[in-house]
Amino acid sequence: GIITDGDLRRALQAHKERFFTLNAANMMTPNPITIGVDSNMQTAIELMARHRITLLVVVDAERVVGVVQK
Repeated sequence: GIITDGDLRRALQAHKERFFTLNAANMMTPNPITIGVDSNMQTAIELMARHRITLLVVVDAERVVGVVQK
């Protein structure tokens, strides 16, 4: 999974009083949208638009190697 700034904001709004007691599993996006390391930027832009997201996890053989952020 991944924890983005959006995940943190949503967790803070939903759990104001106990925010600092939450663990990563309570906040993370468990199955983020990914893009292959060999994909082009057009594909990245289309994926972000289709899924209404601003961050893609870049993978190489299922290993995280980076992120692309809008």
